[in-house]
Amino acid sequence: MRRALAACLVAAAVATACSSNPSGAGPGEQPTSSGADVDVTTPCRPVDLESPAASAPVDVEVVGGSPEQRALLAEILAGMGTPLLERVVVREPDPIWNYAEPGDVEVVVEDVKGSGVRGWWDAWVVALSFGDRSEELCLPRVVAGMVRGDGSLLVGPDEPPPRPPCRDASEEDASALAARHGAVLVRFERLTPGMLAYAVTVAAPHPAGFLEAELERFSEGVWSLATGCAGSYLEILDDDGGLVWAGGIAHSNGTTMFTHRIRKGLEGCDLPPISIPDPETYVEPPPCPA
Repeated sequence: MRRALAACLVAAAVATACSSNPSGAGPGEQPTSSGADVDVTTPCRPVDLESPAASAPVDVEVVGGSPEQRALLAEILAGMGTPLLERVVVREPDPIWNYAEPGDVEVVVEDVKGSGVRGWWDAWVVALSFGDRSEELCLPRVVAGMVRGDGSLLVGPDEPPPRPPCRDASEEDASALAARHGAVLVRFERLTPGMLAYAVTVAAPHPAGFLEAELERFSEGVWSLATGCAGSYLEILDDDGGLVWAGGIAHSNGTTMFTHRIRKGLEGCDLPPISIPDPETYVEPPPCPA
């Protein structure tokens, strides 16, 4: 079954009970209920094609999709500031995707060549935000996303768990977090692709020692800033501004994407593997030169 269109933006006091087979709901409407004896309908929120964000010029090429989908992508891209992206394509889903239904779409986001982890993160935040907000606005369901040739199914047979509230973190929050771990905040970006997203850049005076002693707990703190939000990005620099470590996590209502990169020679200072490595191919990195 399709994921229930549970975010039709009804009033906060009314509990949603949207269904893929609504009873008595007209076109573009979803049934809602605040109790067993109440049966009212609330129209889906329309996309404002004339909003400043939807009509603002965007340096990222958008291909395919309806006017409403393109306007939504323009809003998302505007909320990302200056994303390291070249093109967004809305198209029919590839046949490989399970659970695809007639009318569903797939979104492909191309980042700027050589843009590293930040470009990858920008791309997935846009893709996942497009999926989430399409659901909120009752636009065609986004069944899958693809970035750099790697795709992810964004829907499944079961309802995703409830999403926790998105915290509105501040630059002061990020600065205090960095200071607790011996780093200095260089830049804090509060992005608004839909749900909030945060990009945090810090400087660490002794990179290897910082990574070995603080990376795991510090990165967890940065990821926690975006609990329930669209995602967070972390970049760690040395005193000269050189990249030491970068990682990004992007969330949607049921999907999480993560990647990271570390400076060559510091692999032994990195985070533990997320999954159990293949013993036949895994090569133990050299010790951290802390």
